[in-house]
Amino acid sequence: MKNFVFPRVYRILKRSSKVRHVYATVKYVSRDQQLSFYLFVLVQLLKS
Repeated sequence: MKNFVFPRVYRILKRSSKVRHVYATVKYVSRDQQLSFYLFVLVQLLKS
């Protein structure tokens, strides 16, 4: 799961320092895979 999500999310987040900051904070607070999935969905919505 993480191997699929994180590389794509990382490439997207590199375009937005604000989103990347929020992502880094969330990842630091909780490394739960389910939370990571919701974050991935959120990024997809922001990208579209």
